[in-house]
Amino acid sequence: MDLQNTTMKNISEKQIFVIILALFYIFAVSCRTAHRENAELHTADSDNALFDPPEITGFLQSRELNESSGLAASKCQPNVFWAHNDSGGGPFLFAIDQFGRNLGVWRVANAANEDWEDIAAYKDTDGNCFLFIGEIGDNRQIHKTSAIYRIPEPTITRAEPASPADAPSTKSAEVIRFRYPAA
Repeated sequence: MDLQNTTMKNISEKQIFVIILALFYIFAVSCRTAHRENAELHTADSDNALFDPPEITGFLQSRELNESSGLAASKCQPNVFWAHNDSGGGPFLFAIDQFGRNLGVWRVANAANEDWEDIAAYKDTDGNCFLFIGEIGDNRQIHKTSAIYRIPEPTITRAEPASPADAPSTKSAEVIRFRYPAA
């Protein structure tokens, strides 16, 4: 009787070993296949690729934009991008072109920059463009509320100042205040 139980036990262990080995082989083959498929996405022609390969087109040229934390492409002005610093530099928006050249600086009226983290551009159904700025950072967990500022997107002209010291103000920001649930 003991011999029969021992044989059954050995067979079960062998079966488990074979199953584990087969699973390992399937896993290894699937990883290799996924890697090959991803490599093909990157080498495919641009008509069929999900994304174009990265390309450096320029560098930020504004000395004042030294802690950039957000970037949004304008929905109304071609080749205009909006950026802002993370915190401590005041409530300023920087317009840059696709090469990183400075197109102007604006002070956001009715806003403070305690810890801006993101920016988004939006075009409504009437064709009006807006910028949403997220005052949502709180690394030290000291802010009781967060805010999202909404402003009409400033229009770029050739005469815009390149420095926060001379920056014109935007229209007054609408403020959406909120509080994250307690963790």
